[in-house]
Amino acid sequence: MGLDTLDGPSNYELAMEHEEWCTVCGRCCRESESVFIHRDELNLLLTFNSDLEKEIIRNKEFPQHFEIRDSHPCKFIDPDSNKCAIYTFRPQVCRNYPLTLIGSPGKAQNSIHLSSKCNYSVNLILKKSIILFDEAIQRLEG
Repeated sequence: MGLDTLDGPSNYELAMEHEEWCTVCGRCCRESESVFIHRDELNLLLTFNSDLEKEIIRNKEFPQHFEIRDSHPCKFIDPDSNKCAIYTFRPQVCRNYPLTLIGSPGKAQNSIHLSSKCNYSVNLILKKSIILFDEAIQRLEG
């Protein structure tokens, strides 16, 4: 689940309106936990790069899903440009950033990985919060 499931514009729409938010520092890819791959995404990633089959393992906490082995930092970040080599096909967990899934099966919940070092996540959360707050005020006044 991304912030775009709430009212208002999606994360992508906000990011496209404010490209200056992302400074392409690469922290999101270098400091991420494991790269979680939903079982429905596996074939797309393997179609994109069949060599990944050696790198993908079952997720220990969610065995019906997968993850990339040794993904600190993510294998897909280009060290020179700090850009994702599989951006178009990146897993949903990457698309949802700065929301992350924490917990264990049956107790998993979404959490916001809000790093003061990440200009993108700070601005996205602030903008989304303002939109949601304004909508709540309008409902109260309406």
